[in-house]
Amino acid sequence: MFSPIYNDFSLAYERRLTNKNIGLKIPLFISVNKDIYFRNRYYDYNYNYIPDEINYSDSTYSRYNNQFNNLKNIGFRSGLQSKFYFSDLKRVNWFISPELIFGFKTEENKNTNIVEKYKIISFDTLVYEDYTIVNPNIDFNNILSSSIFSENHTKINQFNIGLLLSTGFEYRPLPRLSLGGEFGMGYNNVFEKRIYTNKEMQKEYKDKDFDKYFIWRTAFNIGFHF
Repeated sequence: MFSPIYNDFSLAYERRLTNKNIGLKIPLFISVNKDIYFRNRYYDYNYNYIPDEINYSDSTYSRYNNQFNNLKNIGFRSGLQSKFYFSDLKRVNWFISPELIFGFKTEENKNTNIVEKYKIISFDTLVYEDYTIVNPNIDFNNILSSSIFSENHTKINQFNIGLLLSTGFEYRPLPRLSLGGEFGMGYNNVFEKRIYTNKEMQKEYKDKDFDKYFIWRTAFNIGFHF
């Protein structure tokens, strides 16, 4: 099964019962990812985060670069899916399917704020009706210096259990090969434990160890019958 929405790939075993209209399916999903994404975000006055600092005496400009790095993301998911088919193994077969899902995931993130100092190469004076603004032209291609302002390492252990109701179809171009797709919606209950090196963040999130999410799935299936 491949789900383009969540970038999931899983293997599954399905057993048809005696009347061929009911199937039991057990999916198995394992993900091992590292350095999934890395982003830089610069904050200024508009975001009210850490204000930029302009020093006209030495012609330098400082701004704060927020870097988020996903160090590790390992997940396991399984469940039990009951599939009710509307007809007996014809070339195209529609089904509805309630599904119990459960899984475990562990994740590590690193969030770093870096102070970066740039060179001011010139100034422009902008004159409006009642006031004058001095606008510095900054060479963002030349970093004079950088240093870490703050850093936090986060570890997340997460367990989830939920219910999903889906519908889909199965098409058999060959007797032992099937192609199909499905769409489903449901709820997922998440229990998680977060550990922060930043004690203030640890205190802020200590009461947020449980949450409930609306989930949905769009997937393409390829099956081999034996």
